[in-house]
Amino acid sequence: MKKILLVFLTIVLTTNIAAQLNGDGYYRVQNDNTGRYVYVVDNKGSINTSTSSIDMRAISLWKDFEKASSDPATVIYIKNFKGTEYDLYAQNTSTYDITGGYHVKIRDNKNGTYMASGTAHGMTIYLADTETSVYSPDGFMGSGTNSDRNWRIIPINQDDDKYFGVKSDISYKGKYYTTMYANFPFSTTSPDTKVYTICNVKDNIAIIREETGDIAAGTPVIFECISAASIDNKLNIHSSTATAPIDNCLDGTYYCNSKNKHINRVANNKTTMRVLGIMSNGELGFITADCEYMPANKAYLTVPAGTAEELDIMTEEEYQEYVANQGGNEPGTPDNIKSVKADKSKSGIYTILGVKVSDNAEDIDNLPKGLYIINGKKYIK
Repeated sequence: MKKILLVFLTIVLTTNIAAQLNGDGYYRVQNDNTGRYVYVVDNKGSINTSTSSIDMRAISLWKDFEKASSDPATVIYIKNFKGTEYDLYAQNTSTYDITGGYHVKIRDNKNGTYMASGTAHGMTIYLADTETSVYSPDGFMGSGTNSDRNWRIIPINQDDDKYFGVKSDISYKGKYYTTMYANFPFSTTSPDTKVYTICNVKDNIAIIREETGDIAAGTPVIFECISAASIDNKLNIHSSTATAPIDNCLDGTYYCNSKNKHINRVANNKTTMRVLGIMSNGELGFITADCEYMPANKAYLTVPAGTAEELDIMTEEEYQEYVANQGGNEPGTPDNIKSVKADKSKSGIYTILGVKVSDNAEDIDNLPKGLYIINGKKYIK
């Protein structure tokens, strides 16, 4: 069942291969007639041999390159097996593995487009965009016999109509942040785009670490950017032998799908899951999300039960300085930090990032919970 779906998923993605594929690499696939891009949103499917029908709803189709430009579900790795036979990889799914060893054959239309077909259980199917209205923003994959089964394949590169970039959703002090969990390796193209992981969680503080160079496929990360627009935060997607850091505390999920009886999603456990966001004191940190399910291709932080609803973020150096300011003993229990009280005789209160929030230390009672600096020392309320 599952195998058949991804045989045909492979078909879809490889449709345009022979015309525009220049070796193994990363591509997007777009329907030639409707202009909708292929999105891999699930890894489940089925085939009914008695009715000659196939469930291809794991593949969604959407118009609009701006939407596709920052969505990992549109990134397909295409690998040639031999001749006109190909295997595809997307969203932690391998068509060859899932189909139990099937490759896909591509037919050249001799006009820059291709059709893809697969045969299973004596049934041959051509993949098509089955939403007949070209004005609809979305469609869905199925079998077809008309022009909607012609596809184009587009290599991902730095061109403004072919790139992959980071679209940030959190604005904080003039910079922009988001998370990503994608099944492809990448590197940044600008020194202004920073990549981070969380290497430890100590006493309700998330320890952040910058990662440089190639980031391995399947590494959940945090991005810091100077713009919210994906075109300003392009990534270089390419093959790499980089390995993921073993101490990364971030996790993620590739799918959040519930359409057409395809249920493939991760429930948000508010006891043990935190997401990047703005805390109640206005600072960037990890917070408890209100969503019922974790969004696809986003990272989240897994924490032990009993962890605070909000977690501050520090580098290891900042954390060690914090420990030193508390008497030099690294906290071994939550009470070691949480019991520290501010000396209200010292004037001026600052956030951990140096933003002054009050001239009077007495105002500590009126501020939200969090980390503050009073007269050069860090305190937690």
